[in-house]
Amino acid sequence: MSNTSVILKLSGGDALSAFRAQRLLPVLKAAAPGVTAVSASYVHFVASTRELTADEIQRLEALLDYGDPAKADAEGTEFLTVPRLGTISPWASKATDIVHNCGIDAVERIERGVSYRVAGTMTDAEKTAVAKCLFDRMTETVLWTGCWIIHGGPVSAILWCSAHFCGKTRIPVRRFPSIPH
Repeated sequence: MSNTSVILKLSGGDALSAFRAQRLLPVLKAAAPGVTAVSASYVHFVASTRELTADEIQRLEALLDYGDPAKADAEGTEFLTVPRLGTISPWASKATDIVHNCGIDAVERIERGVSYRVAGTMTDAEKTAVAKCLFDRMTETVLWTGCWIIHGGPVSAILWCSAHFCGKTRIPVRRFPSIPH
């Protein structure tokens, strides 16, 4: 990755079927009784060496248009699950190859995250408990409004993109006590 990457965020389709949402809801309610609903959609982060043309963006959007459309009226606290710093997901490797084969050579890498929307009332402690239900600590990081977490400490989504795509892994992180398992 170059240190001058341009990052583009593109919305994707539905990431949580009705069946999976139905299975996840009781787990989230156990973590935060005020939770009333959950939905999720894919989010794609595209790192390129330059600003993409309108035609390239249109082709990217067509390539990333898969699955059922996301629910436009999703409400609630957003929890963004993204690949862990220092990793390149298998999905990213394949997607980047496909984009290059389609002639969009300015793209350095594409990563996919999942934007969960959890509706209902939650305290900060309950948000932390809910977040733990939405990601795999071995391969992912979860970020949410007001308290963005990377390996136990908060960080902004902008810093995550900078570190993940541009190799700037020395980001300021304020340490907090570990969350008990």
